[in-house]
Amino acid sequence: MAEDEAQAARNANRNLNVKAAAPLADPVLTEVARFAEERARAYFKYQDDPLSNIGTVVGSDIYLKKPEPVPGWTGRFRVEGTAYRQYINNQASGFGRGGKEFEILI
Repeated sequence: MAEDEAQAARNANRNLNVKAAAPLADPVLTEVARFAEERARAYFKYQDDPLSNIGTVVGSDIYLKKPEPVPGWTGRFRVEGTAYRQYINNQASGFGRGGKEFEILI
């Protein structure tokens, strides 16, 4: 009986020492985030504000939040983020910079 109790105590101790592995990232969410970043970089470099005085974007950073599923739309995701740009200003003959929040539905 003492041996059974010792065995049970050892098994319980082993279970306490085992750490659960962190869940792996969902490959769909990883792909959605990659796609959103690619699209955001292209949009804010070439398409945003076509009639503005932005000549050339010389530097940009995109910061994205984690993709989240859109309630009621199976397979649709929302990605929010902020785009920061440094650009050459055509009218002021100098540099400008700014940031803009955005949301992408994929």
